[in-house]
Amino acid sequence: MKEVAALAGVSIKTVSRVVNNEGVVADETRRLVQDAVEQLKFRPNQLARGLVKQRSGSIGLVVTNMSNMFYSEMTQEIMLAARARGNHVLVASHMGNPVEQAEVVASLISQGVDAILIYPEVGGDAKLFEVAEGFGPFVLMDHILPIAVSNENIFLLQSDISDGIGQVVNYLCDLGHEQIAIEVSANVPEARRWRERGFIAAMAARGLATHRRIVSDATNGRETDCGGRAVEILRETYPEATALICYNDMRAMGAVAAARATGLRVPEDLAIVGFDNLAIGELIDPPLTTVSIDKAKTAAAAVELALSGARAGRGTVQDPWIVPVQLVKRNSA
Repeated sequence: MKEVAALAGVSIKTVSRVVNNEGVVADETRRLVQDAVEQLKFRPNQLARGLVKQRSGSIGLVVTNMSNMFYSEMTQEIMLAARARGNHVLVASHMGNPVEQAEVVASLISQGVDAILIYPEVGGDAKLFEVAEGFGPFVLMDHILPIAVSNENIFLLQSDISDGIGQVVNYLCDLGHEQIAIEVSANVPEARRWRERGFIAAMAARGLATHRRIVSDATNGRETDCGGRAVEILRETYPEATALICYNDMRAMGAVAAARATGLRVPEDLAIVGFDNLAIGELIDPPLTTVSIDKAKTAAAAVELALSGARAGRGTVQDPWIVPVQLVKRNSA
């Protein structure tokens, strides 16, 4: 920084203001500093800046499994949102293991991240908060806390999943479907079963009290296999069903493949709907009807909570930040 100041003919403090975009600097002076920075190929020492500002400029992101395209797409959007705020992202996966989750979070904290965004694993809250004691901000994505938490640095961000399923049910009913099933995951605790609650409420509102819940979790953990198993169960136990709502797009794509392999036409014999609006869903045959989680808006909200904390109560444990979702109509339903 001394060399930049000498070349530009200004003080080190002025160089600092320009580099850090702080304070008021005359346009001509700013140009001189920027030219000197470019000529000398000067790059600020982020570690030193972090020590002064008590910030590292990094955010930790912990997802379940990067092989699930939803997390890949969300990671990309979060990285873009963080970059727009001058931060970078360290990404890790807990692979659905509560013990691994705690270890990953401890590692990120030890690396000096300013905040952590996480899609928490079921059953890992107690250990998670034990490891993260005194750390914040901590943003929990699509999660409900079954234990009492008083930490003011813990925030919640949720997609409006129940409303999304309600949109699907109303759309299917408007198409004439009455025998509708929903495919769910047995691993999701009661507090996080937004899909089922939205489904039951929407079906009842349409005067369709009869509904079926298909549990099709595959032992190997492959999401597409879960969708294929859902179609098998549906044909064995509820053959009159004309529509299937799947837990996510990966499962829905597996369901489409399984349905067609057994001679069912999609959507003529069985309408299939996903959830997440993955980019690949537009490319399958037929293109997948799904519920779109606005990943860019979700990422922006998550980074906002991580860097600025809750505003007017939004994002707190008592008042989660809710992100709207939207039905995307294509040809599978």
